[in-house]
Amino acid sequence: HAQYRVQTQASARAQSSASTDIDGGANGPTESLSEAVAAATAGPTFGLVTASGRSSANIATGKLKAFATGAINCPAGCVAGEASGFASFSDTLLFNVPGSNDASVTPVTFVVQSNGTIGDPTRSFVHGYDAVFGQDARVGRLTFASSPSGLSLTTAGVPGVQYEWLETTSNRMRARVTFELWGINPTLRFEPSLSVSASGQTLDFFNTATVSLVLPAGVSFTSASGVFLTDTGAASGVIPEPGTWAMMIAGFGLVGAIARRRRGGDVHSGTQG
Repeated sequence: HAQYRVQTQASARAQSSASTDIDGGANGPTESLSEAVAAATAGPTFGLVTASGRSSANIATGKLKAFATGAINCPAGCVAGEASGFASFSDTLLFNVPGSNDASVTPVTFVVQSNGTIGDPTRSFVHGYDAVFGQDARVGRLTFASSPSGLSLTTAGVPGVQYEWLETTSNRMRARVTFELWGINPTLRFEPSLSVSASGQTLDFFNTATVSLVLPAGVSFTSASGVFLTDTGAASGVIPEPGTWAMMIAGFGLVGAIARRRRGGDVHSGTQG
């Protein structure tokens, strides 16, 4: 099977007379985009009903995006437009752990989040995020879903995997997953997905779902795609563990002290001349 994949889907339905479904799923590319638009006349009373869905997935940035809107001003008796967007990617991460052996345990931490806007939380909608983390037979999973009926938060209990929900509202989710990798230079499958659907309103999650990766000092990784998190902005990327940050800050302080000494020496020699 493919070691990495990107997939997007978009659908839009306006009444029963117009519908569009697009599946941009593919093996090989590292970015995918789907967009669907539908419009239909609901008769002289209600006029034109429209709906549109969009989605985007990019392994290089680690970002997933989804958007759905349908017939916001649909009066009583009108069948509201419906739309949905789905985006996902999967990649295999290969970790380089210096000095590792068969008994080694290497914790890596993923911080995943999804945020956007929901036009009317009382109308029909779904905002869902799912992430799968797997090493051999150990497969962890985190699933979030929000709808007018409330929130659903589930995790799969797996040895060596810890979950922490950091923020959970109808339009925002942020969580931390720490996966203990076992053995010599281990590999890990990572498969996140974002999905939205809306009827009679708009869900805009093109603010994106992102992922950040926190690694122990000295640990590095490559990926089957060759591009995972190689083009990241402020919201995604690889973050050093706290101990590494401390060493970096100390290093910055040392560099600053040296620079100040040099500047001081320059001024002193100038006044002597």
